[in-house]
Amino acid sequence: MCCNPCIDKNMGNPDCFYHNSPNIYNFLPRGSLSWLLSLAVGLLEDIGYQLSDAIITYTPGMAASLGLTRYEQKLYPDGARFVDSDVFRPMTPFEERPMTIGYVGRLDAEKRIGLLLEVIDALPPEVDVSIVGDGMDAGAVQKAAAADPRITAHGWVAHDELPE
Repeated sequence: MCCNPCIDKNMGNPDCFYHNSPNIYNFLPRGSLSWLLSLAVGLLEDIGYQLSDAIITYTPGMAASLGLTRYEQKLYPDGARFVDSDVFRPMTPFEERPMTIGYVGRLDAEKRIGLLLEVIDALPPEVDVSIVGDGMDAGAVQKAAAADPRITAHGWVAHDELPE
């Protein structure tokens, strides 16, 4: 996935180039039309890297295998986590915090919310689970929260309200 550098720059947004796939031209028969077209795409990709304010890969190994280490000053090789540590920071010392597992996101089967709900029974009794989100599995989360006092179902929460 890639933010278009030309469009974003004109709209005043920071540009990020998210890379999550290998360079395909490494896998195509040399000299084929597909290979030539993939080289053109690679060139456009490189232009995107140069114009972007940030390049984000899932792992440092991926960044290295894609040859992106040359962009070290704008490379974020630890995934697209996007947590603003100035806003989302612990206010309570670690030793004083309750043992809580938190989930913030879409409540749908592909996120394996059902599995999360299943494993709660295996957790020690002093561990609470706080679930924020909405989706097709919201009913299952509400039902689990009604049956287990360790589970708190917050429903959908606006991004600006999450730090609270």
